[in-house]
Amino acid sequence: MSGGHDLAMGLRRAYLTLHRQADDAVRPLKLTADQFALLTELVATDGLIQRALVDRLASDANTVAAILKRLERK
Repeated sequence: MSGGHDLAMGLRRAYLTLHRQADDAVRPLKLTADQFALLTELVATDGLIQRALVDRLASDANTVAAILKRLERK
C-alpha cells in the first residue's frame, strides 16, 4: 500500500509544481493557468459551448463556470 501512496503523493507534488510554474508564466498577462487554458480552447475552436469546454479541459462544470465568471468580471 505504501508504494501506491508514495506514487500518488509524488504525482500530486509534480502536478502542483507544474501548476505553480504555469501560473507564474501567465501572471504577466494577469491570468491564471486555468484561465489561460480556457481562453486557449475558446480561441482554438469557434462556437465552443460550455459543456465542450468541460470535456476539453478535463475539468468539472462548476470549476469551468467559476473560471468563466471570473473572466467575465475582468
